[in-house]
Amino acid sequence: MLSVCMIVKNEETMLPGCLESVKNIASEIIIVDTGSNDSTMDIARQYGARVLEFPWNNNFAEARNMALTEARNPWILSIDADERITNPEELAFVLQHAAKDTYGFMVNLTSHAVKHGTTTKYVSQLLRLFRNHPAIKFEGMIHEQVVDCFTKWNFGFGASNIEVEHLGYNLSPEQMQAKQLRNLELLDYAISKTPTDAYMLYQRAKTYLALGNLRGAEHDTQQALTYAEPKGTVRPQALNYGGIIAYQLGDMNTAIQRAKESLTIVPKQAFSYYVLGECYTAQNNFTEALNAYLKLHEALEANDVLARVVGAYEMPGEQLAFCIGRSYLALGKQPEAEQYFKAGLLVNPNDVSCRIGLANCVMNNHKYSEARGLLYEAQTLSGNREDIAAFLTRVDDVEKQYAAIQQGTQPTTQKAKPFLSLCMIVKNEEDTLAECLESVRGVADEIVIVDTGSTDNTVAIAKRYGATVGYFEWIGDFAAARNEALKLCTGEWILYLDADERLQKESGAVVLQQLQSVPAQVGGVICTIVSPHRQTDDVSEVHKGGYPRIFRNYGYPNLYFKGRVHEQITPSLLEQGAHIIQSDIVINHTGYDIPRDEMEKKVQRNYELLIRHVQEEPLNAYAWFQLGQTLGRMDLAQKSEEALKFALDLGTLSTPIAATAASTVAHICGTQQRFDEALKWAEVSLSKVPNQVLALNYKAYALLHLGRLDEAEQTFNHVLTIMDNSTGSPEAGFDIDLKKDIVFEGLKKIHQLRGNRITVHA
Repeated sequence: MLSVCMIVKNEETMLPGCLESVKNIASEIIIVDTGSNDSTMDIARQYGARVLEFPWNNNFAEARNMALTEARNPWILSIDADERITNPEELAFVLQHAAKDTYGFMVNLTSHAVKHGTTTKYVSQLLRLFRNHPAIKFEGMIHEQVVDCFTKWNFGFGASNIEVEHLGYNLSPEQMQAKQLRNLELLDYAISKTPTDAYMLYQRAKTYLALGNLRGAEHDTQQALTYAEPKGTVRPQALNYGGIIAYQLGDMNTAIQRAKESLTIVPKQAFSYYVLGECYTAQNNFTEALNAYLKLHEALEANDVLARVVGAYEMPGEQLAFCIGRSYLALGKQPEAEQYFKAGLLVNPNDVSCRIGLANCVMNNHKYSEARGLLYEAQTLSGNREDIAAFLTRVDDVEKQYAAIQQGTQPTTQKAKPFLSLCMIVKNEEDTLAECLESVRGVADEIVIVDTGSTDNTVAIAKRYGATVGYFEWIGDFAAARNEALKLCTGEWILYLDADERLQKESGAVVLQQLQSVPAQVGGVICTIVSPHRQTDDVSEVHKGGYPRIFRNYGYPNLYFKGRVHEQITPSLLEQGAHIIQSDIVINHTGYDIPRDEMEKKVQRNYELLIRHVQEEPLNAYAWFQLGQTLGRMDLAQKSEEALKFALDLGTLSTPIAATAASTVAHICGTQQRFDEALKWAEVSLSKVPNQVLALNYKAYALLHLGRLDEAEQTFNHVLTIMDNSTGSPEAGFDIDLKKDIVFEGLKKIHQLRGNRITVHA
């Protein structure tokens, strides 16, 4: 029933183990020898194999196809001498129960590779078991495969539990490099013969990646994508590996774009979601990272056969659990994080990463002894890593600080410098400053205020609260003033506020506890800014934005603000390699809940500063984004739309800001009754942040006006579901507290247009 087909050359060491693993299931064994000068052929004959000789011509596919033409049985297993079937009974079972319309089966190939002195296991799925059919042939001078024949002839194939152990990569670094260089030589030859062969270009890109030649790998990836069939199997594979290459080159946006495109060709790919998870983690976008890792888990569970062919990626269960737990922990969702770290340890009780993650969680719950126990075990398993030793010291410090807080005393080991500095710039803020400083009483143990020219009692109020006061002549640059304040801060952490902001009372109670327990790699903490915006009819619209208002004091100039207005600290945090995490900390901002004449003055000031900013930095996407928002406040819709589109075209906005820019363009288009365009831009926004309430509402109204009533109703109800389940923190980095009446009004219009009853989400 089964023909085992092989090609060999000088495999006297490996061949016996392979043949032992198949001898009880093979009806015949066909071995094509490509030039052995050892005892390979004698060993083959001892196992009853038919041995054929093939003059080597640098073409693996032709050698393998010679073996296929000699096969006499209905099924063929293609295997190499350095591979072993570990469960031959499963293979026999699969053949006995194969459906008539199934032409092949994937096998699970486990490879072992040595990296940095450690042997790592990799699992991939390959189409190695298939029917003896004249249309099924190997293709490719090297890295040959039969899968394209299956797609060409629409032959069905399925997954299996057949396990194959591959020993060919369990080599020393020198041996592995020699193997890759041999492959590179063959690939160069193949590409010289057919320069537009996308599969060979993709394989050479992989080889360059293995050899550390990232520029060569990127060049071949681009070439492969140029020549690959739009819906073939090569393109998604090239996109996936191209994502890894771009990631290693530091080009996260290209890596993300490639992974997303791969998913449009073949959904449910584990590999694509892995690329997305790693890229979003590198960007500290833990919401998207979490979504990618959860989708990765779903893809592995789904076991979609085509996705396994083009996007196979087997992440060890404990590693995936750690990635999901790490994302939950960064988002401040500790119970979920703890659940996944524990799940990882159930898969592999010796996993160090999950043990460290769990130690973070239990320390946050003040279980310091348990945290120490986990870290001591991690130290033993990892060989006394320095970062774990530093973590143990931090656990001791946090425990002492917590005990002192509980007792109402300061710890005897209190450090000379403050823990949290409040950092502010002010000018004529006597009406609002005291209330701001009251909101951080007991939270900030240093107050630094830089005055930019007050002529009222602002400075006196600051000194009354014990502030260190500095002076800076106003030069029309908010970042410059804030940087002057940063220079005076001595705390380990910095919180920056404006005088018209207040730290929410409930948040003040947890700020110190959260900061004392975050991992060392965390350098920024995103807070939710709740900001009522008074409209022209004197009705307030509540905006919510997420910004890193608390960050580690890396010291100026390592840490600095950027931007004349709407200044940012995020770029310098990322330069320091700091992770930025979400939190439940809320800051209330009253600066836009002011009379119309005051608002107009504020907007005009911002406009003048932003015009200077874009003149100085014409390719600064964030400055153009803020200018677009300000032009919108000035009712200059066309200019606002142009600025926002230019910001998006520059391609350097963060995902949340890009989503906000696109939703604002959708709003402009909608108000001008350009509903096709409004729908398009709402979809652009939602492609970046799928559950942004504002963009979903714009989408729903665009669909309503375009007469697509069923889709509009579904979208309106989706908005209501999100609003009912909202945690209060904006997923997009920015959103508006939409009134449900606006959504119900849309549903009411659908009802009126239909003239019948509809189901409205309660």
